[in-house]
Amino acid sequence: MPNTSAFDIVISILSELHYILAPVKDLEASPVLEIFGGRMETRHKCVSCEMTSVNNELLLCIQLSLSESENLQQVIDEAFRTKTIRCPKCSGKFCNVQKEITEAPMVLLLHVSRVPEWSKEKSFRVSPSIELPNFSHYKILGSVQDENVAIVTCPDNSLVSIANRRVN
Repeated sequence: MPNTSAFDIVISILSELHYILAPVKDLEASPVLEIFGGRMETRHKCVSCEMTSVNNELLLCIQLSLSESENLQQVIDEAFRTKTIRCPKCSGKFCNVQKEITEAPMVLLLHVSRVPEWSKEKSFRVSPSIELPNFSHYKILGSVQDENVAIVTCPDNSLVSIANRRVN
């Protein structure tokens, strides 16, 4: 696996564990989902045609992209800010899209990737903790940095007790 990032390896291991440990008929009971699983709801509401849709999905990892943000909390805040897009039904310009985590996982896995415009020399701060909208703080437990950044966190440090782990 010479060109495989550490993040891809972690996701592969978690996926394999998930399917090995849980019978196909009861994936929700998987220990992997119990620890890393959460729920995210995405709501679309068009101002023009009044179309509304709600998508509720299982969440194992939150994928984020570095933009002009200087720290991880800004990237998270931007990802969950209400956005306006073109309506997929009527092509109106004012369809609001809002993402919300309805059930936070015990251990949160973030995949933060650089956009092509983001310089590798440009600094990016990872503070000791982050906060998801409507949920408590997550303490940063570790990170892997390369082309992608994977950060594993735990809310209020209740599941794992690791002190003074260095985050680059």
